[in-house]
Amino acid sequence: MSKKWLILLAVSFAAGGLTACAKKDAAEAEAAVEEAVEATEEVVEDAAATTEAVVDDAAAMMDDAAVDAGAMVDEAGVAVEGAVDDAAAAVEEVVEETPAEPQN
Repeated sequence: MSKKWLILLAVSFAAGGLTACAKKDAAEAEAAVEEAVEATEEVVEDAAATTEAVVDDAAAMMDDAAVDAGAMVDEAGVAVEGAVDDAAAAVEEVVEETPAEPQN
């Protein structure tokens, strides 16, 4: 073989080796991208689940607060009604105990 053929053969083997390395690097990069996509999907799913749980908890707290507020309003109404009844009874008692003054 001539020197030119040996050089051509060496260059050919080198190009084949470089191509193989490039393919291997591309496969590794593709695998890394796929892993990153899967990890991102998991993070998004976890964030969505956490957000849903927080929203559910907040809604439950708001419902409980509304029930508690309704109960407080009912209790306040009963207290006001009792105070009005007591005041009416006191006024009636005062009226009954006050002697009528003769009119001239």
